[in-house]
Amino acid sequence: SFAMSGAAYAVPVLLGMPVAILGLLSSVSPTAALLFKRVFDVCRAMTHMVLTTEGSFKKELKKLPDPDLLTKLDRASFQKVNLILIRHGESEWNGVFNKSSGAKRIMMIPIWFVQALCKEFIVMLTGGSVFLDSPLNEDGVNQAQALLKFLEGDGSSNKHVQIMTGKAGKSVVVTSNLRRCIETATIGLWGRFRDSSDKIILLSDLQESSRNVDTYSLSQPMGVPPLLTLPLHVNSPAEKLEALLETAGNAGQKKIFESGLLRLQRFSAWCFDSPETKGGDVTIIVSGHSLFFRTFFQAYMTRSVEHEAKKKKIVNGGAVACTFERGIVDGATVFRIDPATIEVIYGGFGK
Repeated sequence: SFAMSGAAYAVPVLLGMPVAILGLLSSVSPTAALLFKRVFDVCRAMTHMVLTTEGSFKKELKKLPDPDLLTKLDRASFQKVNLILIRHGESEWNGVFNKSSGAKRIMMIPIWFVQALCKEFIVMLTGGSVFLDSPLNEDGVNQAQALLKFLEGDGSSNKHVQIMTGKAGKSVVVTSNLRRCIETATIGLWGRFRDSSDKIILLSDLQESSRNVDTYSLSQPMGVPPLLTLPLHVNSPAEKLEALLETAGNAGQKKIFESGLLRLQRFSAWCFDSPETKGGDVTIIVSGHSLFFRTFFQAYMTRSVEHEAKKKKIVNGGAVACTFERGIVDGATVFRIDPATIEVIYGGFGK
């Protein structure tokens, strides 16, 4: 038993020694500092993956107030905002684990994984990562650029597009604090930001609800994650892009034992109570994630209505509009998405 207990103590000591050495080296070497931070991030992301309870809220959705309760109120007695939901482009993680299907996927995943692992060792020396807070891959960048081309071309006369490009109405742009969403919002809406003082607001409550390490945030509270290639994609200096991002709403990495539903509810309240939206008559343009958006529709859309938004994901780079409502019924706060207002702007719903 003594030998077993000795081995139990030896394991954390042996594992901890390289981390401790890197910690000491980080005070004199920038490269060692990056390696030390990456070891810390990987450990934290793996801990979250193993221990998190954030996805265990499916039963809680059924306990939310029935959205149809709002139909009993006079329209003048509840609040409304318009939402435009943009799903991020394909990420490096998607390109490894969610690409293709069937036998081809089974055969190619090991090859894609090794390629991504080699790329990980290269980008980690500059503070980036392929797996953690996974950024857009080449296809994802192309999808965001295709959205921009649509907004400035074929779709330019659409009323929602006019709002997205900042040419009509009052609107605010918000994004998850994960890199792929920040990149998609910046590239896809670059026509709006190129020559204006508009901001993109980072909200950590929009962070994806998943235990996978690609949903781990590399940004510190009130900080900006490493956006290594973004300046190249929009042909703009990094300093301008950092000034574009408003970080007061970014609390950094999500909590391990916090339900994803709580973040969804906080974002829902933000839509009506934030300084940017409190005046009403505003459209909120949201760059976010597939599972977050699908859960959003499941939680707040009329329960008696079957709609593809409850079952399918918005396609990568796609944009969908809807009206979001809030009111008080018998002392309870009730949110509702009016299914009649759901409108595909670009891309639509996939699988």
